[in-house]
Amino acid sequence: MRLLSYILVFNLLTGTLYAQTIVQTTVKESQGTHQEEAKTMLKSAYHSQRISWWDSGNGIICKYTIVNKSYIIRYSKQGNYIETLRQNAWNDSSTLQPSFQKSQYRLQKVISYWEVSDANKKGYYLEMRDSAKQISSVWVNELGNFSTVPTISKPNQ
Repeated sequence: MRLLSYILVFNLLTGTLYAQTIVQTTVKESQGTHQEEAKTMLKSAYHSQRISWWDSGNGIICKYTIVNKSYIIRYSKQGNYIETLRQNAWNDSSTLQPSFQKSQYRLQKVISYWEVSDANKKGYYLEMRDSAKQISSVWVNELGNFSTVPTISKPNQ
């Protein structure tokens, strides 16, 4: 389990430009050191950042914030990278608005809106609050189909 955590943290680091910089720095600094010391350095680089992990039902989700920008990275059950989502403002011009207004969720208030940031991919994640103040979340694929479990999106041609 500890090794899986280290692998996922390493994958997280390679998911963003900021993370790539840390990996490059860590590799340079860790040349000639033991593998455990390098893992400790990678872990401590993100120690001050907010990171959460959870099982989405068909993979692992990592949610994190770096310098006031929030991201979600999705991994398959096998630990392979799927996509990165970036938090954006939810407003009337959001590309998902038409599908949302036709959905069963239209009466809920969107409190967090995320869009896939990978080239040639589309997808969304919403966190919402209903009239009873219950929070729920939903994934939306490139066709505007809503699901409580994320699907594997295919690159747009």
